[in-house]
Amino acid sequence: MLTAAGDAAVPPTASKGPILPRLAPVTELVFAAGKGDHAVGIVADPDEGGWLGPADATIEDVRGRVLAIADTANGRVLLLSPDGSSPRVLPMPDKMRPWLAGAGREGWVVTVGRRSDGTNWLVWLPVQAGIVGSPSTQLPSRVLFRAIACDNNGTTYLLAGSQPNCLWRVGWRSRNVEKVVPPSASNGKYWGLSRGGDGRVYGLVRYPSRLELLRFDREGRVAKTWDLTRFLRDFESGDFIGISKLGQVLCARSISAEHPWEAPDHWGYVLCCYALSGDGVEKVGAAEIRYGPGDMEGYLIWPR
Repeated sequence: MLTAAGDAAVPPTASKGPILPRLAPVTELVFAAGKGDHAVGIVADPDEGGWLGPADATIEDVRGRVLAIADTANGRVLLLSPDGSSPRVLPMPDKMRPWLAGAGREGWVVTVGRRSDGTNWLVWLPVQAGIVGSPSTQLPSRVLFRAIACDNNGTTYLLAGSQPNCLWRVGWRSRNVEKVVPPSASNGKYWGLSRGGDGRVYGLVRYPSRLELLRFDREGRVAKTWDLTRFLRDFESGDFIGISKLGQVLCARSISAEHPWEAPDHWGYVLCCYALSGDGVEKVGAAEIRYGPGDMEGYLIWPR
């Protein structure tokens, strides 16, 4: 898991080389496997092997007040307060299983649910009890969605996996699902998706010879584009985390030990930070995030 770190860990000004401080966790939440208010469903995956759990969904900050976790195995969304107090359960309608959950319009969580017949649905769930949820909107059937982002006006964007990667858009409480074509050229593919700290949606578009970051406006048009091609290798080997409240682009690259039985501190991430500058970006720093004792419990560690 990625541990949280304060803004001071990533320097806001440019430097000649990467800065790699070791980051200490600010908040760490541990749940048991199973059912109940303090549990998260983890079940065996008979198709791919291994386990299915909350790592197959997304966690996003909802205006700094609550975290939404898609508890797929238990068919519910868990709402957590930042202080880690007891979570609240949001049941999914019609026995849907949530696969993605993210910050929606203020006071709402937006989710992608799947029924046993293979159909996908976009569902709006109210954060506060007593508010009636919005009707569900059917999404393209049998499509595996791997990312969700909703702007503060309520428009939701969904990134579909497989080839070619596609982006879909659904307006607030709308039943119309639109396909979003990459700008500039027909051979571009959407690579990443995130809700920025400013409440806007950002996307990564990969072309054969370049990489672009774009920002959508409230009408779904591309309002701004930045060229990230000079850092293409960083993003090819890492994961696009998102855009901070300071307008910094964050990307995480895995640190993998040589052998599976290495100590936890041989595993982790390098979190890289880029500042938006004109039509491009500048790398302003990086930080290591290493696992600590106990963070890898549950993994099979063979003795030497």
